[in-house]
Amino acid sequence: LDKLSDSGVGDSDQLPPLFDPLFHKILLVWRYSKFYNSPARIVVLIREMCNTIIKQASTSCSWSFILSQIQGRDAAEVGEAIDKLE
Repeated sequence: LDKLSDSGVGDSDQLPPLFDPLFHKILLVWRYSKFYNSPARIVVLIREMCNTIIKQASTSCSWSFILSQIQGRDAAEVGEAIDKLE
């Protein structure tokens, strides 16, 4: 998670290459750990990863940018996206 929260990874294009190794490590933890081999524990690890990604995205992307991107979209697409978020 340190690489995800690292300030050097400011561009969202740099994040996808980090996902495969990160999920591989989570798989290894699931498979070989005596303490983190339950669904509840793995969920906590994945939730931490997601929270870190959301935090990183919120620092690099402003609401004004998001709203300007939404304004150029079709109303049906925007409604569908909002439905998915709810």
